[in-house]
Amino acid sequence: MNRKEKEENDYFIEAGVQFLRKKGFKGIKADILEEYENPKSLVKSSTQEPFTPDITMMKNGRRFFCDIALKTDKIRRLVSKWRLMETLAAVKESRLYLLVPKGSLSFTKTLVKQYNINAEVFKLNY
Repeated sequence: MNRKEKEENDYFIEAGVQFLRKKGFKGIKADILEEYENPKSLVKSSTQEPFTPDITMMKNGRRFFCDIALKTDKIRRLVSKWRLMETLAAVKESRLYLLVPKGSLSFTKTLVKQYNINAEVFKLNY
């Protein structure tokens, strides 16, 4: 990820944090700046490949996972990340949230449907 992409991603993560706060989530960990504690990385056991959620948060004593859904050419990696977070969310009796910036909604909905990913998709207004 180049510098411009990182800055754009950080902007979307910050917008996502604000959205989630309004939804009543607490204990937010976000993969940006020093003001937030970083979420723990998850490791896919079959490949030992690490994935870090963009945001994790708590509500009613349960940990939820959140990813900023941006268009990418690396679809296999993105789907693997979402499936891993979806599986972990199910084990913890919580949910996976996908926050979608402008221009990525159709892409995200198509992947969620095509790969049967159990996630709540929200349009990210910023």
